[in-house]
Amino acid sequence: AAAAMRNGDQVQARDRIRKADAILDQLNFSLDMSHGELPARLRSIYLFCKRHLIQANIQKDPVAIETVVGLLAELREAWDKISRNATVAA
Repeated sequence: AAAAMRNGDQVQARDRIRKADAILDQLNFSLDMSHGELPARLRSIYLFCKRHLIQANIQKDPVAIETVVGLLAELREAWDKISRNATVAA
C-alpha cells in the first residue's frame, strides 16, 4: 500500500489498506480475552494499527503504513521465535 501510494496509485493503495484492515479485524476477533493480559495487549496493537491505516489512507501518508508494517513484522518475528523455542523444548 505504501509503494502504491508513493506511485500515485490510490486505488491499489486503498485496496491493500482494506485487505490489511480485514486481516487485523480477523486477528482481533480471534482473540480469547479470557487468557489475561496478552490478548488485551494484542488487541491494543491491532487497534493501533487499524487507526494508523485509516489515518494513512485519509492523509495519503505512506510513512504511517510503513510504521504499521514494521510493528506487525516485529510481532510476527516474536511469534516465530516463541514457536521455535516451543518446538525445541518439546
